Amino acid sequence: MSTTDAAGIPVSGLVDHDANPNLGIAAEGPLDLGVGHALISLTGPEPGYEVEYNRWYEDDHYLAGGMYAPWVFAGRRWVATYDLRAMRLPDTPCPPLPSLDTGWMLGTYWIAPGRIDDVEAWALGANRRLAAAGRIYPHRVPGLTAFQDLAAVVYRDDGVVRAEWALHDPAPGLVLEVLDTEPSARDELIDWLREEHLPSRVTGPVTSAMVFRYDLRLHAGLKPKIHRALREQARDGGRLTVVWFLDTDPRRCWEHFLGEPGIHSRGGRGRMNLLAPFVPARMGTDHLMDRLVRPTEEE
Repeated sequence: MSTTDAAGIPVSGLVDHDANPNLGIAAEGPLDLGVGHALISLTGPEPGYEVEYNRWYEDDHYLAGGMYAPWVFAGRRWVATYDLRAMRLPDTPCPPLPSLDTGWMLGTYWIAPGRIDDVEAWALGANRRLAAAGRIYPHRVPGLTAFQDLAAVVYRDDGVVRAEWALHDPAPGLVLEVLDTEPSARDELIDWLREEHLPSRVTGPVTSAMVFRYDLRLHAGLKPKIHRALREQARDGGRLTVVWFLDTDPRRCWEHFLGEPGIHSRGGRGRMNLLAPFVPARMGTDHLMDRLVRPTEEE
């Protein structure tokens, strides 16, 4: 006999859980609202493969390797053209990026609270299947890719877009910041960002800033070599990611960020390893792909 909800709609007894295990995906575990976690991926193609890579990522990998996952409820791609990459700070590459010019495209995916284990397990299985089918593009440059937990959000005012909607109607600009500190000092850095630094900096062209910490849990199925690489990228838990959303193109307000490295160094509040501006990709097109590589003098 099935039970009903307040509206009299049957909520059980219609489908056998054993016959359709997908029922359990939503029937059990957290069903909270908001952004709980994220997958943040800074990658890019080898020079000369810009359009091929873009079409593979959007037409295949973005969906089959990301958005198809249960509990991933929003996604957006961002582009750093050659002139935007020239604005990056500081002057040295962010480990393990091979150069400051690495990472032409940024993928951001929002994950429901408490569901990161489910999404990571799904992604592991999906990527194994895609690799076996020859659907992982070879001509790409490694970058920064990691599942992360939301640690703080700061808004400019009550009228700006809330975090859960920030990827649906994309901002005109985004800035990706990578901060490193000792693992033992990570929580102190998060508190300082949330309570002091970001409230003073989320002003003017900045509508909001989200702070993420790397997820370091060892998930079943990960090879030890991969887990070691992830720990190295995460600086054993001492690395944070700050995602700044703007209400204008970052080229028009980059002076707002020029003092950011000095604030951290003077205050001893972590080391800023990357400050990188992006504009939203026009999803489903090859818009801006011809502006990824710097033109030669002959051109």
